Amino acid sequence: MIKSGEVTLHNPLWERIQAKLENMRIRSNTPLPDMKHLLNINGINCFPRGDLVAISGKEKCGKTTDCRIIVSALMKGEYMGVKALEKNLCVLWIDTEQTCQTSRAVCRGIELMCGFEPSDSRFVYFALREYPDRQEMAEAMRLLFDKYSPDFTIIDGIRDFIIDFNDIVESSDIVLECMRLSSGVNAEQAKKLGLTERPPCCVCCILHQNKPKDDNNMRGHLGTELSNKAGEVWDASQDDGRVFSFTQLRSRTRPVEDPLRYKVFSKDYVDKETGKTEEIGVPELWMSETGAETTEQAGKVRNIKTKHGLYAMNHETACFMFWKVMGFSNWEYKVLKQKFTDYWGIDYYQFNDLLKLTDNHVFKANEKDKNSWRYDGPDYREEI
Repeated sequence: MIKSGEVTLHNPLWERIQAKLENMRIRSNTPLPDMKHLLNINGINCFPRGDLVAISGKEKCGKTTDCRIIVSALMKGEYMGVKALEKNLCVLWIDTEQTCQTSRAVCRGIELMCGFEPSDSRFVYFALREYPDRQEMAEAMRLLFDKYSPDFTIIDGIRDFIIDFNDIVESSDIVLECMRLSSGVNAEQAKKLGLTERPPCCVCCILHQNKPKDDNNMRGHLGTELSNKAGEVWDASQDDGRVFSFTQLRSRTRPVEDPLRYKVFSKDYVDKETGKTEEIGVPELWMSETGAETTEQAGKVRNIKTKHGLYAMNHETACFMFWKVMGFSNWEYKVLKQKFTDYWGIDYYQFNDLLKLTDNHVFKANEKDKNSWRYDGPDYREEI
C-alpha cells in the first residue's frame, strides 16, 4: 500500500498497464455503437443491453410476475403494453429461490401468457435452489451464459450466489461478475479465452428489500452495490386491493414515469401429457369500470410542463402545440424540431412523444423530400 508522502518509483509493470488503460480511454469522438434497449414501456425505451437492471420489492409483491411479463413481451413482441424492440431474442432465467414445482408454474404461466410454448432456443429456465455446491454456483452461471448466449438474463435470487450479503468483498465481486457477463464476449476474446462469442446482454438481478415496512432499500451491502452499479432500478409492490405496481425508481437514461399496474387472475393450464389441470396466475392490466386505474397514483392526469403553461398530455394539446409553431407551412425537420423545443421549452424526448400524439397530423409532406414536414390538423386561432 502506498503511504502518504511516499515517493513512487518506476514500476516495470507500467508499460503493460498503460497499454490496457489506453484501450479504456474515452473521448467525445470515441466511435461506439448506440446504446440498445430491449424493451419499451409507456413509450420509453428501457432494459439496455450491456448493463445491469435491478428489481427489488418485499416478499410476494410481484417480482417474479413482473419478470414473466417481461419474458412474455420478449417472446411474442408485446404483452400488456410492454413492447420488445428486437426479435428472436434468447432469454435465460436462473432461479435460486423457488421449488421445482413453482418454477414449472412460472414456465407454464409464460406459455399461457404467450399463447404458445417458447422454443428451447429462445427461453431456458434453470432452478438452482437444490444446487449441491454453493461455491460452484457462480461458475455454473458463467457456463450457462457461455452455452446459451442470452440477450436477456434474469437472476432471480442474486443473493444466493454469495454467503453473506453484508460482506463488502463478496457483494462487490458478484455484482462486478454480473457486469462482466452483461458486456458479452467479442470474437477476439472468445478465441483467446476459449469461450463462445456472444452479444452484450441485459442482466436483470432480483433482490429483496429490507424487512421493515418503511425501509425500501435492497438488502445489505449487496443491495447498495447493486443499486449503485445498475443502470435502472425497478420496484415491485402491491396495495391493499391486491393491485400490483411495477415502477422504475431510478435510471441513467430517460426515466419511465408511469408504473405498470395489474391484477393477477387464475387461469387453468392443462398438462398435455397427463391431462391434469393446474391453476396459474396470469396478470392483466388493471382499470376501473370508468376506464381509469383505481389507485391514487394511477388516477393522476399526465401533464406536460412548458414555458407557456401546463397542458394535459393528449392529442388535442399535441396538435395545438404544433399548430402554434408551424401553422400550415412546410418545415424542414431539423428546423421544426429546434424551433418547437425552443418555443415550448421542452426537450427532444418530449418533442417525439408529442409528435406521436398528433396521430399523423404532422407528417412528411413529400415522400421524396424526407426533410419536408407539414401540419394538417385543426386550426387553433385561439389557445386551448
